[in-house]
Amino acid sequence: MEHIRQPTVGQVGTIDVTAEPGEGLRLARGRFLDELPGAAFAAITLVWIVSSFAGLMWSNIPAEMIAHLQNLAQAIYGSHAVALISRVAGMTTFAKAVFGFQDPRSSA
Repeated sequence: MEHIRQPTVGQVGTIDVTAEPGEGLRLARGRFLDELPGAAFAAITLVWIVSSFAGLMWSNIPAEMIAHLQNLAQAIYGSHAVALISRVAGMTTFAKAVFGFQDPRSSA
């Protein structure tokens, strides 16, 4: 009787793997791009939450205090930065009024 040599279980599943020099970098870039939409969503959500709280606090400040803060900021930073901030605040107030006009349920 002749002995037939059969492969063992350890020899059946072996694969010769040759690592390429840029394979790790390619994998890292791919993982970064997979996580990028989640990171962008988290950043947008945090900005929205912070701006919502800031809007709530800003709405309770009296007009005299706002004028005093604008004068103080103008003295410190110059008129250009204050003008930009005032315009942005005016645009957000306008946008809030338009949204309240379009959706009367949201205006309180």
